[in-house]
Amino acid sequence: MTDTYIFIDETGTPGQKTNSKYGGPSLCSWFAILVSQKEKSEIEGKINNLKNRYLQSLNLDEFHFVELYNGKGDWRLLSIETRLHIMYDFADIYKSGNYPLFVQSLDDNDYERLKITREPSVSISNFKLNNVKDFALILLFNKLKCFLNKHSNRYKLPVQIIIDEGRQKNNSKCRIDLLGNNLKDQTIEFRSSKSEPLLQLIDFIAFSLNRNRYLLSQNKKSQKDLSFLQMTTYANFEVNGLKRGLVNYMGNTTEQYDNFIDEEYRKHNEFVQDITLEEFKKLLIQ
Repeated sequence: MTDTYIFIDETGTPGQKTNSKYGGPSLCSWFAILVSQKEKSEIEGKINNLKNRYLQSLNLDEFHFVELYNGKGDWRLLSIETRLHIMYDFADIYKSGNYPLFVQSLDDNDYERLKITREPSVSISNFKLNNVKDFALILLFNKLKCFLNKHSNRYKLPVQIIIDEGRQKNNSKCRIDLLGNNLKDQTIEFRSSKSEPLLQLIDFIAFSLNRNRYLLSQNKKSQKDLSFLQMTTYANFEVNGLKRGLVNYMGNTTEQYDNFIDEEYRKHNEFVQDITLEEFKKLLIQ
């Protein structure tokens, strides 16, 4: 029986323009949440309660937050106030456990920013490191490996990793050796969010933090945008390894956002030399 689970979902900004010099149309972000078997069961119960409360009157059987927030399809039957309230309900689920949360974002320009030569045909398992989505997911796996190695006395291993379908079909599997014996059968699984309610929670988190990032990179915000940002503030997301900071919504948030990212890259490049993907791969799997 599995005692520890990691659920992963991907988001991005395809086709969206931004005033920021960071996070253009190629941006990809992978999010992961870690829960115990007991926590998994508790969260499933809460999500099922929300389904009974909100979805019985709609032609829907799961929560998808891009469509929910934008009022697409049958979600248009609910007011924006009700849809935002649903997001607060999911924020409460996260806040009640403050579960370990991880993110890895990359865009096509990050190879150059990180001083990595983007050669073709460098892979780990069937993940191609010159593909920005695959590379970001591999880096997320590495973050998870470091976290599990550091906290092996806190979490029962091996973990089971379940990723929202998309990269691979529902109920398919992929072997990866990067996490070693920390990963059950050294295999990750792909599932639908309909069959795995925790994928709906990580979908909420991924959408919320990605839109939060996007809105901060845009200087103009509507009242709807500000209400959304208030919801993400209420959720009090704690992302492992990321520094939190205060943003003045009344100021130029694009400038604040870019200055913060500039500083992070400056710190990184102070001690990192130029490296190829093949050399980077050796560092990951050593």
